[in-house]
Amino acid sequence: MSLHHIVDKGPFYRRLHGSLRPGGMLVLGDELAGAVPRVQQLNWDGWLRFARQSGRLSDSEIEEIVRHEREFDHYETLPRQLELLGAAGFGSADCVWRYLNYAVFVAQG
Repeated sequence: MSLHHIVDKGPFYRRLHGSLRPGGMLVLGDELAGAVPRVQQLNWDGWLRFARQSGRLSDSEIEEIVRHEREFDHYETLPRQLELLGAAGFGSADCVWRYLNYAVFVAQG
């Protein structure tokens, strides 16, 4: 859940690929951007509804998360993540779970 802090994921994925045994499996979980603007908005709205539920986050905490996101986060769409993994040498990659902007994807070494 920290890949979105890496600006250029390509070299990181190549390093991961190089460290796997032949046939090894990489499993990653992170936040993704929606590939379609409307889907991105639906994902964001869903996250805000969750965050604003009683006992979750205060308005100031949400504001801080939004500020942090603008300054430090570098989200990729799922198609881009899969493309980067392929370019790093992974034979096949897929998304095995997704909810709003959260996803788990796998890549075969």
